[in-house]
Amino acid sequence: MSRTYRVKEFADLTNVTVRALHHYDGIGLPRPKRRARNGYRVYAERDLLRLQQIVTLKFMGFRLEEIRRILARPRFAVSRALAVQVEAVEREIQRLTRAARIFLEGNPS
Repeated sequence: MSRTYRVKEFADLTNVTVRALHHYDGIGLPRPKRRARNGYRVYAERDLLRLQQIVTLKFMGFRLEEIRRILARPRFAVSRALAVQVEAVEREIQRLTRAARIFLEGNPS
């Protein structure tokens, strides 16, 4: 039988706030495995992987709505989503580097 966690335990374990977990549940991101009779959210070990994916995608700059759509895909691959985000970050780095070069060339110190 898989270990389960109440929302506070899950929050402490994952370093995500209880408030964030409630919000994620409300928008269809990691939904708890079940609700206890008293209404408490109960998470399973499999939810740890899903939450880690969400945290990673969020760190990479994806908005929560994008993350929800990405994770809902039947053939979702975190590696592909991250590769797309890396490409976007690299383009932004190039854009900022060009802008800095133009600025510095026009404003010698």
